[in-house]
Amino acid sequence: MTDLTLTLEAFALNARVNDFLIAALTPREFALTDGRGGWTVEPRVSTFLGGVCHTTS
Repeated sequence: MTDLTLTLEAFALNARVNDFLIAALTPREFALTDGRGGWTVEPRVSTFLGGVCHTTS
């Protein structure tokens, strides 16, 4: 049987980092775009979080 301790700890650490980064983003930062009509930051982040994200409205 493979020891998954390191893998599980890495996922837990990644989740904590993600939580910190998401909490640090402001509504203004969520609204940032590439200036060329692309998506804002919010839908990109929401995609990575499975659709759960702060709203800018």
